[in-house]
Amino acid sequence: MESEIILSSPKTVRPIEVDGETVWLTLNQLAELFQRDKSVISRHIKNVFEAGELLSGKQRRDSPALF
Repeated sequence: MESEIILSSPKTVRPIEVDGETVWLTLNQLAELFQRDKSVISRHIKNVFEAGELLSGKQRRDSPALF
């Protein structure tokens, strides 16, 4: 069974990409969802990677422990 998620606001309706149990949102979609400026979302994501809470795409590909 395939599910569809739609992010909507009074101004826009945007489909969201779903890949298995993973939901992918763009920076604009995250900013709209959390009603914050894109710079706030971007700064938070940067801090998450700098703190080592998540690995970047290249680091994930190079890490055999994550496969």
